[in-house]
Amino acid sequence: MKRRHLLGGLGAILGVSALTWPDKAARAGSKDSRFVFVTLRGGMDGLAAVPAVGDPAYVSARGAIALPVDKTLPLDGIFALHPGLAALYPMYQQGEMACVHATGLSFQTRSHFDAQDLLESGGGTPQSQHSGWLNRSLSKDCAPGYAVAISRTVPLLARGDNPVTAVDPLRRKDARPSILTRLDALYQQDSVLATALMDGLASRDKVRTAQGDVAQTMMKGDRNSRFSQSIEVVGRMMADPAGPRVAALESTGWDTHAAQGTVSGNLANRFKRLAGALIDLKRGLGPAWKETVVVVASEFGRTVHANGTKGTDHGTAGVVLLLGGAVAGGQVRADWPGLAKPKLFQGRDLRTTTDIRSIFKGVLHDHMGLTRSDLDRLVFPGSREVSAMHGLVV
Repeated sequence: MKRRHLLGGLGAILGVSALTWPDKAARAGSKDSRFVFVTLRGGMDGLAAVPAVGDPAYVSARGAIALPVDKTLPLDGIFALHPGLAALYPMYQQGEMACVHATGLSFQTRSHFDAQDLLESGGGTPQSQHSGWLNRSLSKDCAPGYAVAISRTVPLLARGDNPVTAVDPLRRKDARPSILTRLDALYQQDSVLATALMDGLASRDKVRTAQGDVAQTMMKGDRNSRFSQSIEVVGRMMADPAGPRVAALESTGWDTHAAQGTVSGNLANRFKRLAGALIDLKRGLGPAWKETVVVVASEFGRTVHANGTKGTDHGTAGVVLLLGGAVAGGQVRADWPGLAKPKLFQGRDLRTTTDIRSIFKGVLHDHMGLTRSDLDRLVFPGSREVSAMHGLVV
């Protein structure tokens, strides 16, 4: 068995697949910046999250799933916020939340598999990159533990040559002491494995410290997803001066083909849980929130019109949410294509006018200190024609 397989097995035993947690976190920029990327898997309906209620064609285009304007919260220009996201509205008013609309992939696809590959790999075509853009954005001298993926395994977004820790904050059952004793004896003659065991145990202890009293409430109320149950713990880990500075999280269940609802229903409930989780993240970060940018994105949007089961099907463009104390909030950025039938992509989708990579480039450049050359050549290979969107970060 190869050593890397042994290390992977060790991570599974401990619930933390890392070699070390950094004693002192490496820094990507001049500030003590934090960056969190949240993937909404399934295709979140951006026209529901941030509806263009001021578009003349909005009501007729959305039909039965159009939101009553008086039930929405006004944003910049023609845009509003879904009432299910109302908990985030104070952030928008305080300049800690921004939106970029009509964003999408440069390669048009309605396949979850291909679209998620593009979103996470940062490639121009599906399967053209075998590592994730978030991993490639990390410096090779970052200490292990500088970046974490809140998952049982490292997702493509964070996969690559640079060290990333996979953490499962919900794991509560420890390996039996007898197993750890046997591993200790087995690894004494191998400095790499022995160090991995010691550091893995230390990492697990730091996760438990970050959990604190949060662990007692994880299984109560509507905290019924791995995402919402673990996100405050992530914030506490990132608030630690010796903790991670970059994190990747994911939320599933955004594929609303049926009974999507409007101001209430399936999607509204998901929005409420998402908003609550992001509030928990802010609470966990504490003062570190002011140095944080959170990007929330999905692999694609959904069709403008409702389908026969009162849901929406796989679409094209959607919306990206940015939150954090380091965000230049209180704005909605959009090269708005319009919702009138002739302006839709293939007669059914919101047209993509902004390459989603431009948002990622802007945040990585202005917040995390990456150079334009590295962004164009290494992080998003072959993307020189995609300009970074500036003005999203203070």
